[in-house]
Amino acid sequence: MWDAAPQNSNKAVASLVCGVLFLCAPASIAAVVLGHLALSDIKRTANRMAGKGMAIAGLVMGYLGIALPRCT
Repeated sequence: MWDAAPQNSNKAVASLVCGVLFLCAPASIAAVVLGHLALSDIKRTANRMAGKGMAIAGLVMGYLGIALPRCT
């Protein structure tokens, strides 16, 4: 009958949350790792899983957090 709405990837959501905390180095690293894992899962399910935009946003903020110098 009707197809169910695609479920958001939990890894994509976690990547976005960690990406928002990009000033903390461990959170930035987690955002990058989770973002790549989420994109892999989404690709493996042939886009039946949602959250690609959240994963990419988490990746961008995670890489920014890694690249930006820290004040000590």
